[in-house]
Amino acid sequence: MDFVSIISELWDKGQSAAAKRATAMFARLPHKADAQTLALAESAAKVGEIDLALDILRAVPGFPDWRDGVGLAAHLVLSIGRAAEAETLFHDMLRRWPDDEGALIGLATMQRLGGDLDGAEHQVSRLLAANGSSAPALVEAALLAALAGDRRRFAQLHAAITAAPQPDKYLLWRLIPGHAALEDWAALFEAMTFYPESRLPRLVRDLPPLAPLAPGDDLHGKRVLVIGNFGLGDMIHFARYLPDLAARGCEVHFQTRSALGRLFASLDCNVTCVEVIEDVSPYDARCSLFALPHLLGQTGAATLHRPAYLKAEPVEVARWGARLPRSALRVGLVWAGNPRNVLDIGRSAPLEALAPLFCDPQISFVALQKGEALAQALGAGLADRIHVPEDFDDGPDAFIDTAAVMENLDLVVSTDTSPAHLAGALGRPGIVLAKAVPDWRWNDRDGTSLWYPTMQVMRQTSPGDWAGLAMRAAERLQELKTGKARP
Repeated sequence: MDFVSIISELWDKGQSAAAKRATAMFARLPHKADAQTLALAESAAKVGEIDLALDILRAVPGFPDWRDGVGLAAHLVLSIGRAAEAETLFHDMLRRWPDDEGALIGLATMQRLGGDLDGAEHQVSRLLAANGSSAPALVEAALLAALAGDRRRFAQLHAAITAAPQPDKYLLWRLIPGHAALEDWAALFEAMTFYPESRLPRLVRDLPPLAPLAPGDDLHGKRVLVIGNFGLGDMIHFARYLPDLAARGCEVHFQTRSALGRLFASLDCNVTCVEVIEDVSPYDARCSLFALPHLLGQTGAATLHRPAYLKAEPVEVARWGARLPRSALRVGLVWAGNPRNVLDIGRSAPLEALAPLFCDPQISFVALQKGEALAQALGAGLADRIHVPEDFDDGPDAFIDTAAVMENLDLVVSTDTSPAHLAGALGRPGIVLAKAVPDWRWNDRDGTSLWYPTMQVMRQTSPGDWAGLAMRAAERLQELKTGKARP
C-alpha cells in the first residue's frame, strides 16, 4: 500500500492525530496532481481539516492548471465562509474552462444564498445548457424553482433527479430547502434521513440504522445512539424530538459536543450525552438527529410548532438577573454568526448597519454575541449602548449563561444564529433578523416562525438592507416599550 493510501485510511478510521501529522508531512513533499492526492485532500476536509486540505492541493506543482484541484479548493474555501476568495477562484476557472460544472454550481449557490436569485438563474441556465442531464445542475434548478413557488417545475426536476437507478442521496439531502420553501413537510423530513453515511465515523456505520416506527411501537430496553454532528443551532432546533424518541421506551444516547450536555439535561427526558464514540457495542441502533421526525412519523405541519422544551437553570437566572442593567426594555442582541460557514453568506449584519435600534436611551441592549464580532461594539462607538456581560459563557458548559440571561430579558433580537434557536427553544419572545432569502429554518407564515411560536421573523426586503430591517425592528421595540409602560 502506498503512502497516500495509508494516510487516507488513517482519516477514514478516525485516527485523526496520526493522520494529521502524516498529511502535514505529505503536504511539504513534492506530489502529483492525481486522483490520490485529490482523495487525500477530500479525506482531510471531511473531518474539518480544511486548511490542511488546501495545503495539500496548493503544494502540487502547476496547481493553477490542475482543473480538479482548483475546483476542489474553491468549494473548500466556500465551505468555510471565504466567499470572496471562492468567487475569485470560480471566475478564474470559468475564464479557462467556460462550462465547468463545479464553478457554475459554486457561483449559483453563492448567489442563491446571498439572495441574488436572478444571478443564480443565469448560472443555472448556463449549467443546463452545458450539462442538461447533470443531477447537480438539476438540484440547483429545483431549489430556484421552489424559491419561486413553482411546485410543478420542482416536482418535474425532483422526478428527474430520482429517476436514476441509484440516485445520489446527498443530492436528495440538498433538496431540503426546496421542500421547506414549498412547505412539503413529509418530503422534507424524508430528505433529512439522507444525511450522507460517508460523513459518519466508520465505527458508527457498523451500527444498524433505526427503522421508521409505527404508532405504538415500543423500543423498551433498547439503547439508541442519536448522531448530532451538526451545527449548534441545528442541534438545539431538533433536540425537541429527543423526548419523543425516549417516550418509546428506549435509552437515548445523544452524540453531541460535551459542552452542550448541561443544556440538554433540561429536556423533559433522560438523555445521555456523549461526544466521542470509541465503542458501539453498548448500542442497539443509531439514527441521525435530523432523521427523528421521519422515524417517529411526525411529519405534518401541526408537529412543527412546539412550546418551550429547554429550560434555564433557576440559580443562574437569579444570579444574572442581579447583574444586568435596569431599563424600560431589556433586549438581547446577536448580530453575527460563525464566519467560517458557507451559510454565513448574507446572514450576519455589520453592527453599524443596525444603528436605528439604538436611538432610544430607555432601551438597553445586552450583547449575547460571542467571537470576533463582539469587538464591533467598541469599534462602532456603541460601548455605552450595549452591555457586554463579563465572564459570559466562559465556563465549560455552552449556553448556560445565555439561557439564564435570556430569561431576564424582555426580548431577544438576533440574526440567523444558534442563540436565535435557543431563544425559541426556551419559549422567549424574539425577533429574527433574516436575510431576503432566509435559511429554510426561518421560513415563516405571517411573520411568525413555523418552528417557534414566540419568535417573529423579519426579512430584508432586498438583499443586504440591514438598515431598513433595523428600522422595522426598532418600531417593534417601541411598540413593546409603550405596551409595557401602560398600567
